Amino acid sequence: MHRPHRMFRTGPSITGPGLTGPGLTGPGITGPGLTGHLLAGPLIALFLLSALVGCGQGKSPDPSRAPAAGGSNAADGGAADPAPAAPIAAGEAMTAAFDGEAAGQAPRDFAPLVGSWLIGEGEDGAGLIYNGGAGEPAPATDLNTLATALFGADGSLLTAAITATPLYAFCAYRPLDQMAGGRVAVRFRPDGSGDQAAGIVFGLRANGDYLVARANGPEGNLVLLSVAGGRRNLMAKQTDVTVAAGAWHDLRLTVSGTQVTAQVDDQPTLTATLPTAPAGRVGLWSVSDRAVAFDGFTVEGGR
Repeated sequence: MHRPHRMFRTGPSITGPGLTGPGLTGPGITGPGLTGHLLAGPLIALFLLSALVGCGQGKSPDPSRAPAAGGSNAADGGAADPAPAAPIAAGEAMTAAFDGEAAGQAPRDFAPLVGSWLIGEGEDGAGLIYNGGAGEPAPATDLNTLATALFGADGSLLTAAITATPLYAFCAYRPLDQMAGGRVAVRFRPDGSGDQAAGIVFGLRANGDYLVARANGPEGNLVLLSVAGGRRNLMAKQTDVTVAAGAWHDLRLTVSGTQVTAQVDDQPTLTATLPTAPAGRVGLWSVSDRAVAFDGFTVEGGR
């Protein structure tokens, strides 16, 4: 903000013949307290100089201090609003690369919200491992920090929803704020003797609601689930899907408006029509009594 300046207006005391002569002197500015020619010139010069300097402060403020559109000026004590989430552009592709990350550490590109998600052996180099043998999936110890990083001030809603009903292990892809339409693909390898399920999360919102395309080996199916308000709802199911334990498989998801398709390898495709077009974050999901490995995670924007 620029410093306020005083405004001056003209009046009889500074107009008239006394302002027309050399040195701005004359009878128009003489009177009690002023001695005419001796003081009038210097005083009026000082008067005009101060007015000019003061008005100079009224120039446009430094643009570097102007608040961002839609936000407060942090330099003036306000906090700028977070930038709005932007969907991935049509044709834009993003890939999660795990190479270079240390085994046993939390992943760089994924926020492990529920369950144990650590870097381990992937299909070709490092990958992301969900450790289903660690017991019932529990919310992350730093859940509030992760949720705030994903959704800003609304992260508290996600924290409350997950804490109330953790339900399933899942993690969110950090680099992408939102996908309203597009394709997500991942390679996965289930291990275990009981539950061996892997899925792609999409439409994750700050309130904890999301959808997931989930493949399950023992059940031999691929389903579309809605998780909302702490409850799971079956939206669609494709049977006759083989998911062999110990082998790598492709899981692909396509979202276009309200239309959703999903497929494991080149097997029958699941198709569904949603009540509304989903938009939100994407991620990975799992239910297993042992480890499920993930690799080759990619997202491509669509229409």
